[in-house]
Amino acid sequence: MTLSDTQYLKNRKNDVRKERNKKLQRSDYTQLEDSPLSESKKAEWASYRQLLRDLPSLIIELNPDKSITFTWPQEPS
Repeated sequence: MTLSDTQYLKNRKNDVRKERNKKLQRSDYTQLEDSPLSESKKAEWASYRQLLRDLPSLIIELNPDKSITFTWPQEPS
């Protein structure tokens, strides 16, 4: 991987982090003490949020076309 590829990957991961942070912020309410969700739903959301937090570290390389491959976790219903 060239230096430019390394920088490009870093930039792409930062883009994913920004979107991830938005998703985390939109779901913050699910973990509040006074959330209207049941304990089982809170647990589902906690698992989802952990997957979001782990996502950038799972992106470790660029594809040949300089894209990255990952899947956003499914938001609980």
